[in-house]
Amino acid sequence: VADASGRVLVKLRGMVFMVLRGNVESMESAQHKARPQLYAIDWKNAAIEAQPAKYTKIMLVGGLGSELAAALKQALGPQVVAQGIWPVQAEDARALANEVLAADIDHLVCLPHAQGSEQEQAWPLCDLLQEVCRGGMRNPLRVTVVGGGAFVPGQPQDALGATLHQGPLLCLPWEEPRISCAYVELEPAANAASVAALAASLGHVDGPYVVAADGTLRVRHLAKLPPVPAAAPLFDGKGCVVITGGLGGMGQTLARQIHEHC
Repeated sequence: VADASGRVLVKLRGMVFMVLRGNVESMESAQHKARPQLYAIDWKNAAIEAQPAKYTKIMLVGGLGSELAAALKQALGPQVVAQGIWPVQAEDARALANEVLAADIDHLVCLPHAQGSEQEQAWPLCDLLQEVCRGGMRNPLRVTVVGGGAFVPGQPQDALGATLHQGPLLCLPWEEPRISCAYVELEPAANAASVAALAASLGHVDGPYVVAADGTLRVRHLAKLPPVPAAAPLFDGKGCVVITGGLGGMGQTLARQIHEHC
């Protein structure tokens, strides 16, 4: 506590501050209080409007010899300026990172191996991105990983590998703001429509999304759940409830909830 001149008069330590509602509100009946709204992660269709190419120097990493890589390279045309292989050793990751920086690549599109699980490809991706950050980035870099096994039904499930891919992609922009990331899965039997939709979506969708076989894009969003029926009260008001702990405010919040809803 200080006076008008800024001179400290009293020092208070070890105090806990919390916001308490007024007496009038605390006396309102529980029936008139708004019930909490619950949400769940769901999928919805998303439209990508035709617009000029956002990236002009794209490097495809992995997928050498695969139909997806050939079709995507043809769909992107001159935007693809290089294609590399997944690094195996630390020296490979460093060499590929140097190539990315030297060529001023603005978008890395990481394609899956013809063989090998998502988990086996996740660690080389982490090594590559680490070396790119160490090498000294001059311009923004977009990273899109084409994976599988997490969202699309009917594909071999490899949730661990998908998590390893998504984990670095979610965390990396917080550590290096010049990097933006996306993770995409294609439905089985990729065709011209889905490849064209994938090419058009590059750089325009953040986070995870799915490209359907007919070229439709699906992105995640929060969907409201139906109201939960009111549960029977756990207490009949005749007993005594003892709350231990929660001195930081949780105990008082719980006590208030018990008082208002029981």
